[in-house]
Amino acid sequence: KSMTLAKVLLCVVLLSFLTVAVFAQQPSLNSTFWPDQWYGTWRFVNVSGPGSVLNYGYWFYDWPNQFLRMDNNLQYCPNPQDPSQYIFCEGIFNAENFYFYIPSQDICCLCVPDVGMSTPDWIYNFKDTARLETGVLYDPLDINSTVVKFLQGGSYQLYWQSTLSGLPIALGSEDAVSDPTQNQWLDTTVGPIPSWADNVPWDSCNGTCPEVLGCAKKLSDHPLRSLLFHD
Repeated sequence: KSMTLAKVLLCVVLLSFLTVAVFAQQPSLNSTFWPDQWYGTWRFVNVSGPGSVLNYGYWFYDWPNQFLRMDNNLQYCPNPQDPSQYIFCEGIFNAENFYFYIPSQDICCLCVPDVGMSTPDWIYNFKDTARLETGVLYDPLDINSTVVKFLQGGSYQLYWQSTLSGLPIALGSEDAVSDPTQNQWLDTTVGPIPSWADNVPWDSCNGTCPEVLGCAKKLSDHPLRSLLFHD
């Protein structure tokens, strides 16, 4: 009987050890926090077919200095001098507001007030209405990742993040049939952003943006609305 009891206890100990080991390998929700400083490139794509890059540019994130720059190279900022054409622009967030900066025309203007940059734990803005899942489930860019599923604006969104570095990989709708667009981050690096990234002439950014830039619509149709503009 003592031998049988010993075997049972050994099995219980081993089972407990394996259970702890399995749970220890699962990414915690803390793994969805962004690094405080990182940079790279981003692109907005239609995943339903090849050659479908809708927008792209540099991305610079600096939480300690309250600076987020997101470049827009394609079909986002109408040219104030010729609204039938689009022009390169930088979307800039600080602690309080969202601005547009068009370097080629020396235009810097306030686009959306009272919308500060996303925090490193921005995903937790949705914790009360979201169904969160963690684990290496799926990765559109073939990188080891954690995916979080959350509810925003009545529909589910999927957010992929590197399990190892905490850097973002992609963000898009769970329903890729009705909304096949996806935001993807590439060539990302953890660390201070380059000194040249903050090229904004802040003293000239107090005026309201021209109506042609469509700032009134940015809250509703921005491709990164889930991340940048919270409900």
